[in-house]
Amino acid sequence: MVKYYYDKYNSTPIIRYNDDSTFAGTGLKNMYFTDMAKTYLFNPILNSYSIGSDLWQRNESIAKGAFGYSVDQHGQLSRGDAEKSGTVSITVSAYSSYKTPVSNTSFINGYNQGTLVQSNISAENGTYPTDGRHTDDYWYVRGALTNVAPTISLSTSDNRTLYENDSFGISGSATDSDSGNVVSVKYQLNGGTERAIVSGISTGASIPFNRALTFKGGMLFDGSNAVTPALVEGTTHSLRVWAEDDKGGKSAAQTRLFTVVANRPAALTIEPFVTAGNLIDSDTMTIKGSVADPEGNAVIVRYKIGSGSYIEILNGVGGPFSIPIKLSALKAGANAVTIQATDSYGAVSSKTLNVVKSGNVLPLKTSVTRYKINPPNGSAKGVLLWIEREVGDLIVDVEISATMAGEAESFVPMTKTSTAFVIDGIEEDEFTHDAVTPKENIVIKLTMTRASTATNNGIKLISGVLS
Repeated sequence: MVKYYYDKYNSTPIIRYNDDSTFAGTGLKNMYFTDMAKTYLFNPILNSYSIGSDLWQRNESIAKGAFGYSVDQHGQLSRGDAEKSGTVSITVSAYSSYKTPVSNTSFINGYNQGTLVQSNISAENGTYPTDGRHTDDYWYVRGALTNVAPTISLSTSDNRTLYENDSFGISGSATDSDSGNVVSVKYQLNGGTERAIVSGISTGASIPFNRALTFKGGMLFDGSNAVTPALVEGTTHSLRVWAEDDKGGKSAAQTRLFTVVANRPAALTIEPFVTAGNLIDSDTMTIKGSVADPEGNAVIVRYKIGSGSYIEILNGVGGPFSIPIKLSALKAGANAVTIQATDSYGAVSSKTLNVVKSGNVLPLKTSVTRYKINPPNGSAKGVLLWIEREVGDLIVDVEISATMAGEAESFVPMTKTSTAFVIDGIEEDEFTHDAVTPKENIVIKLTMTRASTATNNGIKLISGVLS
């Protein structure tokens, strides 16, 4: 049923008067007819008398019983009744009588709207008159259609703690029983800017709404737009949500409280390492450490030496890591080794270690080198190797590992079958090896030994044949 607002007023009666009082006679006397009219008028609204415009004139013929009327200053109507026919002189002998308005009776001739008693009474159409007096003796005036404020139901949970990249959903439904109203659902964070979530035309059914905000970088975002400044940790923040319609109706606001924990960089821990000696450039030093992200985010750990490029060593949820660094990658003197941890939201932590490479370069009496042989046919059974070396105190021993793909290396000595003269100062050693079956992975290991560090004899040529 359609409802309207009504204003209630007192009813003011419309009073009217009857010209029903009687003339009271005062006897025969000379009356000044030239000041009297032949007729009189009665005003029922004011309950007053006045005389007509047709006055008696001097020397005018007058019949017996003719009336003359006058009204005095108190509103009393006087009447003269001519005693006999004749001619009007200044006065006429007449029977005098009068009557006063106060003796007239009154009656109620309807009602008018009076003073306001009450405004905005909501009632179904037809309960009261559109503009008139009701049976309760009050006057009613119908106004605009009534507007019932919308209501809202908010599903967002209370007292949440938001972490980096958490979604903060504002969801629920609004209802407006007045069909045709434009309903808007709005929200406000920490008393800041009012922002719209959804608008719709009411049909009386619920209007669902949902807006997903994202917490990142210490702020809440609606898509790519920040809807808050940086939010302080350890402080309770507030969300207010309400619905309002285009007729001025507004629901009670619902409030949700929340706190935030801004994204924190991963914690890097580097284990202490001690000075190591008796190393050569082919040796490896290892830096060990661990990484842990406070929010449990994925972390990438990388390192670089000096101004070089970063090398990734860990990609996961954290844990221990190790960084193997060959001494050949370090320059003599101080080397900056930077270790950096970056979580999945871009927070970075880093540590820089100062690694000093120093010491005396000492000649070696023994050294080892390896060669990987790729058989052209994919595998080989026999190996024939020739090594040309300078004549002196240099001794070359050869080992071979011949295995199948996926097998571990297993070195055995190759057989030295001969030593031959090549040219002055150069000799050639011949080594052989025959496997039981053809092998795919063939590695040659040469061990070179000299009796004195003062000599510098070396290998001049290595050649061979596979079978």
